[in-house]
Amino acid sequence: MTRRRLRLAYIVNESKRKTSYRKRKNGMLKKLNELTILCGVDVAIVMYNSFESGPVIWPSAGEFLQRITRLLNLPYAEQTRRMMSHESFVEQRLHKLSIKLLKVKKDNREGEMNALMHKILSGERTIDSLSSIDLNDLGWVLNSNLAKIGNKAEEIMRHSSTLASSTLAPAQTLTAFLPGAHSFTTASPFVVSLGTSNVVAPADVFSRYQGTGMQTGPTYGGPGPRYSQNP
Repeated sequence: MTRRRLRLAYIVNESKRKTSYRKRKNGMLKKLNELTILCGVDVAIVMYNSFESGPVIWPSAGEFLQRITRLLNLPYAEQTRRMMSHESFVEQRLHKLSIKLLKVKKDNREGEMNALMHKILSGERTIDSLSSIDLNDLGWVLNSNLAKIGNKAEEIMRHSSTLASSTLAPAQTLTAFLPGAHSFTTASPFVVSLGTSNVVAPADVFSRYQGTGMQTGPTYGGPGPRYSQNP
C-alpha cells in the first residue's frame, strides 16, 4: 500500500499536533546527528514550541553558542550567502515548476501540431479553418522537421563521401546497379528550405515569459507566441 501524500497545513487538533511535533522533532534530531557524523559538518539548531517549557537546543547550549559565535564573526556577505527564507524557497520552487510546466505545454503543443500536420498531408484536414496562431505553430513544426531532414541528409552525404573515398570505384559500382544514378562523390549537397522567415521560434516566444508569470487554466502552450485551444 502506498503512503498517502501529506497535506502541508496547520494541524488544528492539539493532540494530533503534539504527536506530529514529537515524531518529527525526534526524526530531525536523528538526521542531524547522522549528518554531523557521516559528513563532518557543524550543525546547531534552536526550537521554541508550546509543548515544552524551554527551547530545544541541539547539540548542546555550549556548542550551540560556539557555532553561532563563529557565524557572527564571518563577514555579512559570507553569513547570508546561502541563507534562504521560507518566501525565497517558495519563490524558487515556483520558478522551477513554472519552467517545467512551460516545457510540458511546449511539448504538448508540438505533438498537437505534428498530428495536425499529418492530417493535413493525408487530406483529413485543410489549413482554411486554422487561426493565425495555429498557422504560426504549424509553420514552426514544419520548419523544424525540414531542418531535421536536412541535417540527416547532410549526415548521410558525409558518410557516403567517406565510404566512397575508401573504396576503389564507388561510382562505377553504383552505376552498374542503378544506371541513372548520380555518383555520391559528385552529387550536389542536399538543400532544404526552412520556409517562411517570419515564423516565431519557441526560444524567442518562451523567453518572453521568464520572470513574468504564466497563464493558467485550460489553455495550451506551444511553439507559437500565444496559447491556443484551437485544434
